[in-house]
Amino acid sequence: MIGQFLLAFREALEAALITAIILSYLRRTKRSSLTRYVWYGFWL
Repeated sequence: MIGQFLLAFREALEAALITAIILSYLRRTKRSSLTRYVWYGFWL
């Protein structure tokens, strides 16, 4: 049971980290208008 929780937690943390990196890149390259598409994909 705890193993399943740790696996799910690790995957969620990885997804959040990748999303944060993509959003940060878009903001630094002045493409903030594209961030909504990242959020659309995140919630799918």
